[in-house]
Amino acid sequence: MAGTPWLGGQGTVTQGFGACELVGDCPHTGIDVGAPTGTPIIDQVLGVIRDIVDAGGFGLHQIIDLGGGRQVLLGHESAFAVPSGTQVHPGQVIGYVGSSGMSTGSHLHFEEDVSGRPVDPSALLFGGAGGIVEGAALGAVLPGAGLGDVAGAISGLPASIAKSFAEATAAAVHDVGVFARNQAAGLVVALVVAVVLFL
Repeated sequence: MAGTPWLGGQGTVTQGFGACELVGDCPHTGIDVGAPTGTPIIDQVLGVIRDIVDAGGFGLHQIIDLGGGRQVLLGHESAFAVPSGTQVHPGQVIGYVGSSGMSTGSHLHFEEDVSGRPVDPSALLFGGAGGIVEGAALGAVLPGAGLGDVAGAISGLPASIAKSFAEATAAAVHDVGVFARNQAAGLVVALVVAVVLFL
């Protein structure tokens, strides 16, 4: 799937809406799009930045109020480009991709809420392209743990080859992170069961 206009056409879906890939993240309330740390987040809607928060699982995140009970949450950012209360418009850089909060690699968590309930944000994220189905784990993974270092180390290669190599390397790092989290959760459950059975 092509990238999103929110990231200047970059990014790869690493976790779909409703997916249950990570323990404690089920159902997934948004779509995760992997991109290198520092990738500009480019607003695509008219709205007002209502909250800028550094807390919880989303880490550095901001909420855009679209009016009519609709809002967009952008999570795991590395930095903000606008303060709370800013009227934002399409084409404006409002933040930067990161890996803050509970994250296994650099990505943007993109969530759309209507009247306080998460809805599939595919149309808003991809400009009407859609294509994300509930429970799907779509596309290659591109979280970007250390992606800047990898890209810098291969900067002598042609740009398209360097980018492909960096994305593949980041995908492998993210896959290992997801696997490790799932295995750790399984081990904790097994230990609790063992303690209960043998005490």
